[in-house]
This record gives sequence, C-alpha cells and structure tokens, in this order.
Amino acid sequence: MSYAICLCAIHYILFWAAVDANAAADHLLIRSVTSIVQTPAKSVISVSYSSGDIHFVNIEYDEILYHFSHDYPVLNQTFRSDGVEQFVVGLADGSFSVWDLTEQRLVGNKAGVHKFGQNFGLNFIENQGLLLSNSGDNSINVFQFEVNSKEALIMPRLFNSKKGHSTATTNLEFYTESYLLSTCKNSNLNTWSLEKPGNCITLGTARSATNKTFKRAKKIAQNQQQNTDQMN
Repeated sequence: MSYAICLCAIHYILFWAAVDANAAADHLLIRSVTSIVQTPAKSVISVSYSSGDIHFVNIEYDEILYHFSHDYPVLNQTFRSDGVEQFVVGLADGSFSVWDLTEQRLVGNKAGVHKFGQNFGLNFIENQGLLLSNSGDNSINVFQFEVNSKEALIMPRLFNSKKGHSTATTNLEFYTESYLLSTCKNSNLNTWSLEKPGNCITLGTARSATNKTFKRAKKIAQNQQQNTDQMN
C-alpha cells in the first residue's frame, strides 16, 4: 500500500468513525478496525471491523461502495489475483467466508478450519486459486479453488494440510533409527520422520489409544523403514 493510500485510509477511518459515532454511538462502543486491505480495484480499500462488518470504500471520494457482515469479528481478508472476483474473510471462530464480488453475495462458510482463531492468517498464492491458512494451532492448510470460471462460485476443497502439536511437547522417544513418537500436553500422539521432516502422522489421543493404535504405529514405522532401506 502506497503512502498516499495510507493517508487516504487514515482519513477515511477518522471521517467515518466520527460520522458513525454521531449516528450509532452505542453500536460502535465495541467496534474497532481490524484490517485494511487494498482491493484489486483502483482507489478502493476494504476495511474490516471487530463487529464483523466490512466496508469497501472508494478513498478518492470518501464513499462506501459495499457492505458485508459476519457473525464473528473479522481478523483478516485476502483477494484472489487470478482474474476471479472473489475474496475470503478469516473470522475469530477459526472459520472463513468466501464472497462473490460480482454478485455481492456470500458463497459459503468453511467452519472448523483452525482451532484457534486469534492468530488466523489467510493469503492467496499470486495468480493461482490456492489459499493458504495458518493459525496458533500450529497448522498450515492449502485450499484449492476451481480454475474454471464457471465453477468459481464453488467452495474450495482442502488440498493439503500440515499439522504439528498445538501445545508444548512432553515426551519424545525413538522407535526406529529414523522415526520417533511425540506427545504433548493435550495428549496427542504423533509419529515423525527425521529424513522427511514434513512427514508427520497423527495417531490420535494417547489417553484413549488402544493396542490397535500402537500396532498401527509400529506397522507404519516398519514400512517406512523398509522404504528407506530400499532407497539406500
């Protein structure tokens, strides 16, 4: 965002805050700006609030063009840059909403994306229909939107997900030369590959794990070790 746009954005916030304060002071007692994003359109910014509202504003004319609302505070927002007029809004409950800018309507809401919404981040990969999300639950998700413009209004599907422990690690133990088990304060049990650090398998919750779970872990470790030996 350029210096001029920043100044215009500040002017907009102060101006409309004063107007809204006179019109609806009680409503604004709990509302604050959470993010400001440059839209693909020239001189138009998107301002989100802790109330769940979003304003699309032409900062050249101090004019609100669109208004969208949500049930939870908006944490961040991101726009597609591959020619499809959609944008995604991250909410404080760990979900995100997908909006169609052409029709100015809600496409849908993806719930349960992350356990903790406080550090919820969203970003589209440049010129691709791929959305990255991350959060304080120590996970990264990749969602894929359909490339075909006729199917652009369909909700994305989960393309890939990488997760680690969401709380402090309590125990680590090798069960082969290359693989180890780890547990954390919330009793989750994971298996990790030292040769492929991104290869993490969640085995469930340790306190409810059965012999079947540990046999599965042992079998996985043996198969992974055999594959490693064959490659060597």
